[in-house]
Amino acid sequence: MKRILCFIALSAIAVQAREAKLVRYPTYSSGKVAFTYLADLWVADENGQNVKRLTAHPARDMYPSFSPDGKWIAFSSDRNGNADVFVVATDGGQPKQLTYHSAADNVLGWSPDGKFVLFASNRGDDFAGKLYTVPAEGGMERAVGVDMGLYGSFSPDGKKLAYNQKSQAYWRKYYRGSSQSDVMLMDVATRKFTQLTDFDGMDTWPMYARDGYVYFVSDRDGNGVTNIWRVSEKGGKAEKVTQFTSGDVRWPSISADGKTIVFEKDFGISKLDLASRRVTPVKVDISAEIQDNLTEVRGFNSRLDDWSLAPSGARIVFSTHGEIFSAPVEEGDLIQITDSSARDRDPLYSPDGKMVAFVSDRNGREEIYVVAASGGAQPEKITDSDTLKNSMVWSPDSKDIAFTTSENKLYRYTLATKQTTELTSSKYGAVGGVRWSPDGKWLAYGKQDISRQSDIYLIPSAGGQERKVTFDSYNEGVPRFSPDGQTLFFFRSTAVGQGSLVNNTGATQLYAMMLEKQDKDPTEPEEKGSEPVNAEPRRPERPAAPKVLNIDWDGLKRRTWQVTRMPFGVMNYEIAPDSKTVVFSTSEPGATRPTPVIYSIQSDGKRLSRITGGVAGGDEGGGEGPRGGGGGFRGMQLAISRDGRTLFFEEGGSVWNVSM
Repeated sequence: MKRILCFIALSAIAVQAREAKLVRYPTYSSGKVAFTYLADLWVADENGQNVKRLTAHPARDMYPSFSPDGKWIAFSSDRNGNADVFVVATDGGQPKQLTYHSAADNVLGWSPDGKFVLFASNRGDDFAGKLYTVPAEGGMERAVGVDMGLYGSFSPDGKKLAYNQKSQAYWRKYYRGSSQSDVMLMDVATRKFTQLTDFDGMDTWPMYARDGYVYFVSDRDGNGVTNIWRVSEKGGKAEKVTQFTSGDVRWPSISADGKTIVFEKDFGISKLDLASRRVTPVKVDISAEIQDNLTEVRGFNSRLDDWSLAPSGARIVFSTHGEIFSAPVEEGDLIQITDSSARDRDPLYSPDGKMVAFVSDRNGREEIYVVAASGGAQPEKITDSDTLKNSMVWSPDSKDIAFTTSENKLYRYTLATKQTTELTSSKYGAVGGVRWSPDGKWLAYGKQDISRQSDIYLIPSAGGQERKVTFDSYNEGVPRFSPDGQTLFFFRSTAVGQGSLVNNTGATQLYAMMLEKQDKDPTEPEEKGSEPVNAEPRRPERPAAPKVLNIDWDGLKRRTWQVTRMPFGVMNYEIAPDSKTVVFSTSEPGATRPTPVIYSIQSDGKRLSRITGGVAGGDEGGGEGPRGGGGGFRGMQLAISRDGRTLFFEEGGSVWNVSM
């Protein structure tokens, strides 16, 4: 067995901007603003001047909050593995850790006397998180008394707490569901609870002010834009405070004197003066060294995402970290085919070996490109549709590409004329598993019907009427023609309601169908004495030239038979050039989990032979298996050389070959 190695070094250069963007979680006190940037805490004057870095740690420091006297900043940090509560002096110094629980502790603010830090945490006491306080000098944390809570703010006298019991994700637009947030009010002494708002959307981040109002963020305008609103602590109708018509207000914080609210908007900080209701952007210019090097060099040793075997069997083309390369199977040079900031994936050799088709988002959305397999050329975009490209396959003469999209349609693109033709579509699910017949006249694919059961269809590659060729009430898909064009193989799953043709229950097996009329049943036993008793497994024969396919539509069901009968489901398969040998992957019971294995079998269901076994995937600790990866035939992709003597397969992020 041989492993195909490749090494690539990629470098990326980070470019610094003058004005800091993605400045997050602002807090305000006496003319100063503290915030998170580059995962560290910073403090600056409210005009953006005198910027000072308070923390410099590889971990993430977040949710800063000024103490009422402005001398301390409480914040959350995952520097010890998960988010805990810390405090640091406003002038800088060594942060002091206050909580040590394994749950995430997210800082919300302070008690009005500055003795306690308020934070939210889901510590497993109930199905939802709760609000807690911890002494700023250190000590045991205590629950504040609400049954569940996510955000909260104390009244100026500390006798009441405005809070959200729950909340939807702040970035989710137009949410109207069971996790919507309302502003609640708790009397700390009597444990009396009052609901201040009753809106079926977002009323989040309550902030108790000194004017008798609770301020909060809401999308109740109905246009998806969030603004700051307020409601009296006694209840009543909510009043709109800011008048934004675009963008979002996020992560607001009110000052201890109740006069100023700062918040995130448009990737920066804005300041709201409550008396005048004037909003002022706080522009912060930062020129600082980041924690990581500006130039990063990474080595990728036999770690690929997608791959395709060249028709000659001498090279493979593969994608890794968004770039496409060509590597030799034996000896030769590594060739980089694409080099861009986009993600290039799913490379596929043309049958003549001259071109590579791939999917890329380099123009802002997924499109199919073709490029010379030798490298050095500029890729050419061949599609122009705002859909995801699910799969593609070259025609046998390398002149056309058939592909499917997320709009459940099958297309054919002709390279010479640059024309795209829609061949078929589905109202009930994706069109998948597309394959060309060897003569290039037909396309086979799977498509769901109104009952959501998948069947196999054939359609002329030039366009025309599609014909259903499977007729049982099971899920059938992943069709493939034999190289001689006479047999159509496919998966059939007898499982009910599983919705997938790939599983480990044994329900998915391989079937075959003779497309042309036959004089003899292909599954009939051979005549006695036609083969030695202890015959070795047949070595695949050289492929015969495909002939024009003449399909006998009337007898298809009668000429269908089951090829595999494995205890576990068949996961993928490939047909050898002799059109008689089928290689497939499945699994076998292991010590802790199933182990992937590859078998070969004849098309008549005989001569089952084990080719190789893999390593059980998903072992704890992520350690590397004997073949340099986490184990398992990830992607389950198989390929057979043109002479039928070598099998290629993927395991642990590497491509391997083994003699058949």
